[in-house]
Amino acid sequence: MITFIWPLAFLLLPLPLVARRYLKPVAAGTSGALRVPFYSRFSLQQTSSAGVAGQSLWRLLMAWSIWVLLVSALARPALVGKKFRYQHREGI
Repeated sequence: MITFIWPLAFLLLPLPLVARRYLKPVAAGTSGALRVPFYSRFSLQQTSSAGVAGQSLWRLLMAWSIWVLLVSALARPALVGKKFRYQHREGI
């Protein structure tokens, strides 16, 4: 049976929602950290894509699944049960 050594770690699951609700977004400046020579073509391609809603849903699902897996790993899953010894047989 699988059990978690630190089950209180699952209290961290709503942390991204709390952070998004109560932290202020970063102000968008005019100068970026990265200069791209073909930015005008890149920005036109990003705004004219038809699958933006599907892509954002995919990103959201991936981000949440990664977060749930990280928190689950932090909770330290462990197998609990009767231990057994493996006996190696010769000639099989």
